[in-house]
Amino acid sequence: MSQSFSLDDIRAAAEAQYGHTEVAGATLQNVMRLSREKRIEFSKMREKLDEAEDASDVLEEMLRMVAVPGKAIDDLIEACAGDLGMLMTVFTRYSEGTQVGEA
Repeated sequence: MSQSFSLDDIRAAAEAQYGHTEVAGATLQNVMRLSREKRIEFSKMREKLDEAEDASDVLEEMLRMVAVPGKAIDDLIEACAGDLGMLMTVFTRYSEGTQVGEA
């Protein structure tokens, strides 16, 4: 018996598996759903994070990179006010929420 899937079926499955994360009204997209160029850029930013003298700037840039553009991400970053602990917590929760499950 063969199976048939529409593009809508595939989109729904991708959204279920690789959906976004909401943090204080800001929508953070799963890295898997970004364009190839943005995924590469995000990966380079992760490497930069370990070497950064001030990780808060890098974290803010990474969050903006995955966020749906708009006021909510601006408000979230402004509310963190450069607090590295808060930014790292937001980023960690985002990262945990978007982990790809093991096969």
